[in-house]
Formats: sequence, structure tokens, C-alpha cells
Amino acid sequence: MTLLLDTCAFIWLTSAPALLGAKAAKALDEPANDRVLSLASVWEVTLKHRTGKLPLPSQRKIANSSGLDFLS
Repeated sequence: MTLLLDTCAFIWLTSAPALLGAKAAKALDEPANDRVLSLASVWEVTLKHRTGKLPLPSQRKIANSSGLDFLS
């Protein structure tokens, strides 16, 4: 199954996984599922980070923890 993460789910997955609900966490942990993130979410995160409203973990932490494929 392909899981399209919304912006909040992506932020929680990469910085505070305990905030994910049990059903979401189980689906995200399933190796057979593909996790994807839209470029609109990347844009939203970028805007919030640039305005100082959203601190971000390092790029390495995001890459290591998310296991995401990006949609174009």
C-alpha cells in the first residue's frame, strides 16, 4: 500500500514518532508499505522553517528516520 503522509505526520515521523497514533505507526512500520510525501508538504515545511515557526531536525536525521520517497 502507498501511504501519502500529510505534513503533520511527516514532522511527527521524523522528530517525535510517539505523537503518531497506534494505527498510523503500525502502517508506517509495515515494510510492504511505501511512504511518500508530496512536494506541497515539502513547500509547507520550508515556509514554516524559514519564518522561524518550525525548528527542524538535521537533514541526516530526516533521511535516516523517514524512509520516504518524494513525489514530483
